[in-house]
Amino acid sequence: ELFRSLLFKAKTTAHLQKSPPHPSTDDDQAEDLFFSQPVNEVEEVPVPRMFFQLLEKQWVSTSQALFPSRLDKRIYNIDSEYAKKLAIPCVDEPVVTLVSQTPSSSEPEEALKPEDKRLEMALRRAHQADAWAIRAST
Repeated sequence: ELFRSLLFKAKTTAHLQKSPPHPSTDDDQAEDLFFSQPVNEVEEVPVPRMFFQLLEKQWVSTSQALFPSRLDKRIYNIDSEYAKKLAIPCVDEPVVTLVSQTPSSSEPEEALKPEDKRLEMALRRAHQADAWAIRAST
């Protein structure tokens, strides 16, 4: 319920709220509403235009893309137009032969050197301590 209220506030603040359809008030239709099934509404998280531009820029680049990590695979109720943009585009056969067939399938954290891993953990602990300090002060 908290998510719905925050999502509603964010949509109204950013003026991303779609106008709800206006129901007609016929007498026959009013009687049918009594026996009709409730409609399940799915709240979609609106996607700013900036994300579309970033996604298009990534699709155009020729660099090798990583497989999605487990954090990337979380399912959110995003805008259907943006979900369509996330689909992998079709590529012609001649283009496929030009690309290396050795994709990196590991998690990004596994590619770090041991000293970088220690630094990453120290930064995480500092960030968590700061977050707890902020939470305690409010």
